[in-house]
Amino acid sequence: MLYGSDGALHSRKPEVMADAAYAILCRDARQCTGNFFIDEDVLVDAGVKDLDKYACHPENAQN
Repeated sequence: MLYGSDGALHSRKPEVMADAAYAILCRDARQCTGNFFIDEDVLVDAGVKDLDKYACHPENAQN
């Protein structure tokens, strides 16, 4: 793990990547081909307001 054992306290669930991938795959390919995406940015652009649901430990979601 990149951040050692404490890294899991600030990690997100794999669903964040799945939801971001779904949002990208639903886009017009001609409009997004060749881009580098960050899951959080994709979800915010897709209208997701609360990313806390993806936190492994919700009490650390804002850290």
